[in-house]
Amino acid sequence: NDGTNMPWNDTAQLNLLKVEVREAVINKIFDVARKFSIIRFDAAMTLTKKHFARLWFPQPGMGGDIPSRTDYALSRAQFDDLFPEEFWREVVDRINKELPETLLLAEAFWLMEGYFVRTLGMHRVYNSAFMHMLMKEENEKYRDLITNTLEFEPEILKRYVNFMSNPDEETAIHQFGTDGKYFGVSALMVTLPGLPMFGHGQVEGYTEKYGMEYKRAYYNEQPKSWLVERHEKEIFPLMRKRHLFSQVTNFWFYDFISEFGYINENVFSYTNSELGEKALFFYNNNFENAIGKIFISTPKLISKENEDKILVSKNITETLGIKNDKRYFYIYREHVSGNEFIKNGSEFYKNGFRIELGGFEYKVFFNFHEVFDPTGEYANLEKYLNGKGVENIAESLKELKLELIHKAFIETFNKAILDNALNETIFTNEEIVFPETEAIKKNFELLLKTVKDHFQIEQLNEDSSIEFENKIVDVFKANKFFIQDYSDYKTVQNGHIKNSFKLSIDNNYKENFTFYLIYETIQKLKYTFYSSQKDNILEKMLIEKPVSKILKRHGKGEESNFGKLTLINILLKYENLLDDLIKNDNRKLTANDAKITDLLQNNIVQTFIGVNLYEGILYFSKENFEELLDWLFTIAVINISTPAKSQKGKKEYFDKMILLLEFIDHIKEWAVNSGFQLEILLDKFTNKKNEPTEEVEKTPEIKNGKEGIINKNSPAEE
Repeated sequence: NDGTNMPWNDTAQLNLLKVEVREAVINKIFDVARKFSIIRFDAAMTLTKKHFARLWFPQPGMGGDIPSRTDYALSRAQFDDLFPEEFWREVVDRINKELPETLLLAEAFWLMEGYFVRTLGMHRVYNSAFMHMLMKEENEKYRDLITNTLEFEPEILKRYVNFMSNPDEETAIHQFGTDGKYFGVSALMVTLPGLPMFGHGQVEGYTEKYGMEYKRAYYNEQPKSWLVERHEKEIFPLMRKRHLFSQVTNFWFYDFISEFGYINENVFSYTNSELGEKALFFYNNNFENAIGKIFISTPKLISKENEDKILVSKNITETLGIKNDKRYFYIYREHVSGNEFIKNGSEFYKNGFRIELGGFEYKVFFNFHEVFDPTGEYANLEKYLNGKGVENIAESLKELKLELIHKAFIETFNKAILDNALNETIFTNEEIVFPETEAIKKNFELLLKTVKDHFQIEQLNEDSSIEFENKIVDVFKANKFFIQDYSDYKTVQNGHIKNSFKLSIDNNYKENFTFYLIYETIQKLKYTFYSSQKDNILEKMLIEKPVSKILKRHGKGEESNFGKLTLINILLKYENLLDDLIKNDNRKLTANDAKITDLLQNNIVQTFIGVNLYEGILYFSKENFEELLDWLFTIAVINISTPAKSQKGKKEYFDKMILLLEFIDHIKEWAVNSGFQLEILLDKFTNKKNEPTEEVEKTPEIKNGKEGIINKNSPAEE
């Protein structure tokens, strides 16, 4: 009976006034400690002298919380004589001496948490205020609890067990939901000093309240996979950094000053550090946005060398090791987004750390490191980013230096010019007129000049822009053939050729033509500058950056854009894959076996076609594989010389296209027959009876995309 409700009907009340009873309980604790390294004491506050006397042996004339116990009243002196020492103090001291590896946790309410830690020496004590106050959004009260503890005895903070649910309470999902508030409080729990504790089923998102009296679960619940995955992405990595958060020596708590100058009590902000590693945490436990900054920490009691204790406040620059110097910049990474940020040291001194938080949003910043900026390049980058986070500051610095090149590259794809070119439908029997190709050519020439000037290249292939323009015109001429002449040669067998030709005006033309133009631009840059430089200039140009911006115009996601970048690398590597087929007119379809085998064994290709292992078998994606073949077919068609005006010339042009189509269709058929199993398809090329008609030089295998023009690491090897 704890005097607050009906008596407990499953718990025996022992008389701790008797020495032999206290010793028996301690012996039982030791018996448990020899079997388990962690012991939790339920309702431990009921066995403190203060509450044991109040409940069972009240002082004469004081009544009592359990009325029937007034008959057993004892004076304070009588009680102290029978119960001289705090029971838990004796337990802790003896455990520390005899079984020091045991961790003792006390469940203590009635504002006894601090007493258990400070006076009784309990290793850890349940901090129910964390759950109740944060759930009710009594943020000012909980901030006061932290700041008062820091002023009185900071070490108490690291003894708290913080939790969001326990067997006596509603489940965490019931109290905090599954969205921003839940994950914000979870992040707070695992980054505060002390011990974070997750309740049964909390990570899985179970809704059934449980207790010790339950023999089994009554709800048939399954883990919420999306909730578990978010824990794995956000919360578990923070738990693996508990060495950084668990202590209070370097823990500093801050007032969040709003843009209007008052303290926003809804925001919790603090720093901590260990062995040179630093972290900065923010959480807004309210649905309203919060904009403001932190500057000076709240006071904390610390010991000086002469053992005197004084209250100290620290500037954010001191806790993070920031220099007040415009030449020093600080780079740090945000945990959830993974983005890096950069900020000038003097800016920290002047304005503190400013941030905007959405409702129930948290942010954790890690990996603070200092860079010296004698040339002003980091200053330019900070101004360019204007507080925005980026994937990698070092890469962004390179990108800033290449800004003129990237702008020139993107201008080649000027939206107005490109839209006009794509809408061009001026076909005549005598000539094709494409006015916008000249504008595209001029933009490409500007790009060449910009690259030449940036890398200080002396010579330039003057024919590159002409060849570039001719390739664009070849696309239009191929479409003219399909519009005006194809019907003369069309059969049931070749009727699908326009579907395989990715640049047909009937085949998602706008997006595909933009993609082809990207490929052709990079291809011409490659042949223009490879001969003039030993190093790969295209890799130095970070071409993937402007390419990604162009691809985003079509509203595709990051995964789709990565696939396009990968495909460009493949086409650049294997652009001449089908040339031998045209040159030799080999209708036995064997001349390219070795090259196709090499293609299928390439890591980048396997990434693009989605090679995956299932039950010991390597499968690949039908859609991606056929898209790759269609683009190889399309590039080969464009590489065929322009059809002559004569009927004979048109027939020869068409025959070459059909030869390519037959070869591509044959591979597609084999892929279907293989059940889209990679090893079976490879066997069809490597174990055929008829050998290749000529020796074909194999292309070296690309590892992780490092030989690609667009240097994107491939996940294939993972």
